[in-house]
Amino acid sequence: MKYDFLIIGAGPAGYTAAIKAAHYGRSVALFEEKAVGGTCLNAGCIPTKALIHASSFYAGMPAAERCGVHLEGTLDLVRMNAYKEETVITLRSGVESLLKGNKVEVIRGHAFLPSAHHVQCGGADYEGETILIATGSEPVIPPIPGAQGCGLLTSSDLLDPAAHPFTHLAIIGGGVIGCEFANLALNLGRKVTIIEMKDRILPEMDRDISQNLSMLLKRRGAEIRTGAGVTRLEKNRVWIGEQSVDCDAVLMAVGRRSSCRDLFPEGLLETDRGSIRVNAEFATNAEGVYACGDCVHGIQLAHYAAACASSIVEKICSGASRIHLDTVPACVYLNQEIACVGRSEEQLKEQGVVYRTGRYSMLGNARSVIEKADRGFIKVLSAEDGTVLGAALMCERASDLVALFADAVANRQKVSELSSLIYPHPAFCEGIQEALEDTDKKAVHVLYGLHR
Repeated sequence: MKYDFLIIGAGPAGYTAAIKAAHYGRSVALFEEKAVGGTCLNAGCIPTKALIHASSFYAGMPAAERCGVHLEGTLDLVRMNAYKEETVITLRSGVESLLKGNKVEVIRGHAFLPSAHHVQCGGADYEGETILIATGSEPVIPPIPGAQGCGLLTSSDLLDPAAHPFTHLAIIGGGVIGCEFANLALNLGRKVTIIEMKDRILPEMDRDISQNLSMLLKRRGAEIRTGAGVTRLEKNRVWIGEQSVDCDAVLMAVGRRSSCRDLFPEGLLETDRGSIRVNAEFATNAEGVYACGDCVHGIQLAHYAAACASSIVEKICSGASRIHLDTVPACVYLNQEIACVGRSEEQLKEQGVVYRTGRYSMLGNARSVIEKADRGFIKVLSAEDGTVLGAALMCERASDLVALFADAVANRQKVSELSSLIYPHPAFCEGIQEALEDTDKKAVHVLYGLHR
């Protein structure tokens, strides 16, 4: 059986590539061992955000009381889990329908790449002009003494809130995964301790965001230990040097690694620390074989994986890609969202770039006041000539608002261009205009003092 494209892995990268290739009239076979949608849809982004959304109603009852709505809420974890599953099934069915409608042949089973241009699955051999590997990633379990056999939980384990009842969750790793699950546990009324080896949580993001989030989590009752390396693990106990944290559940959230084992014979594709090595065009060392997403080194985000897959297909089928792969928004989905794009202040300082800062506290935003939102901010960074270099947002709808800044960074727009737009009122996006105008200390809703 011959196809134009053979794609291994039906996650965001794989199914996006399959549909895009079908749009170009190419024949496509898509191999998937588990469920269509990959980790993101089935055991990552989607179920996590569904649980955070559901649990936020419970956590938001005090705010409802302040608005005059009196509630006597109870927590039904079984129903919450059912809602999460309904969400996943709905979206997965949608992807399956799109694949079927685009005449993509989905082949179930473990795929093996014996040589370039060939894939074996279920005893059959498939030949393809182009092969794309998009097998995703799996949680990392570092070799900490006692890690084996102490009942460690991964992010996948915690997606069923009814399956693992706990009162105190210790989270090893203060990155995106750790912070999102800390937020979920706090929403459910649980005690949380975050243990992070670096000097702050969300260490890869803007420092202001890390500091603001630390304050908000602590205010909600979380304990945060930074600069803390875990030295050993016991059942219901985490050791940090000579100190320990007693808990009844431990989540390992230190990151994810490429999932490409048993996929190809040794020597066929070059690897780097377990990940598939690719060049700037996502091509491997084998002719006609490409790889993208979490199975290669780099950014591990579903939307980036899908964008890379689209870029690969566009270049192969049309000779060029229109996608800006160097501008990637990063989001953290908490009760109050976080989003960043472009360069941070720390990066600009390290690079010796002279920059300007515009910042607006969302405490003064009308929509934030109406919705009793937590304190947040919008910050924009620009070059001396006004070109937008980056932005950091911690506010309601940050994951939606950041798209405007992504466009600005990718297309080298000026602060003046963005601030000249009319923003609706009352809306969270008004904070964007205030932050932009604060660059020149001319924001309407910021008091700068009397002019002399």
